[in-house]
Amino acid sequence: MLECVVTHNGVDFDVPFLLVRSALLGVDVTKLWTTRAGAYTPNCDLLLWFTGGSRSLDARRGKGLSALCVRAGVGTPKGAVDGSQVASLVDEGRWDELRAYNLADVAERTWPLYERFQSVIPGHSHLAPAYREAARKAAR
Repeated sequence: MLECVVTHNGVDFDVPFLLVRSALLGVDVTKLWTTRAGAYTPNCDLLLWFTGGSRSLDARRGKGLSALCVRAGVGTPKGAVDGSQVASLVDEGRWDELRAYNLADVAERTWPLYERFQSVIPGHSHLAPAYREAARKAAR
């Protein structure tokens, strides 16, 4: 089985959020994120890769997920919902819209961006053929 977590800003947002939430719920996620700072394996934070590992706001400017997708010619533009609206969707219990937003972020933006650059991300080039084969089998 292929094991790799791919995120955009996962090191600074998604993973800490998931770790705290999992701890509160008593869910063991110790294998969720094992990447060391400055490394891109076994997991990959695309934002860190695009900034050369920098976490400064200046380095991150213009490297939001949608902007990177547009520049790379992959993925789809953001829909009616963006990240700034997630908290209100949760507060209002609008789970279908939240689910659609999250699925689109992964399937239509994060994953295509990762696939586009996977062959040049340190430690990931060997994964490209295996991921393509796994995706081909899953599509059957």
